[in-house]
Amino acid sequence: MDSFINSTEHRIYVDDVLTEELGPLYVGIPGFFEDFFGEVEGLELAAQALFEKCKEGDNPPYQEESR
Repeated sequence: MDSFINSTEHRIYVDDVLTEELGPLYVGIPGFFEDFFGEVEGLELAAQALFEKCKEGDNPPYQEESR
């Protein structure tokens, strides 16, 4: 699988493979966060700290321009 992921000629097929393996994915399910993560103490603070860390450095994984 590693060679498949790293091969640029096969990257166009990754979405199809993931859809086939994982099935449909849903976005915007009401109450999902609260139902599954609501009882995790400090999760929102930890997520915010991680997000801020992702914006640091010379070549950060997250950049406002490219998102």
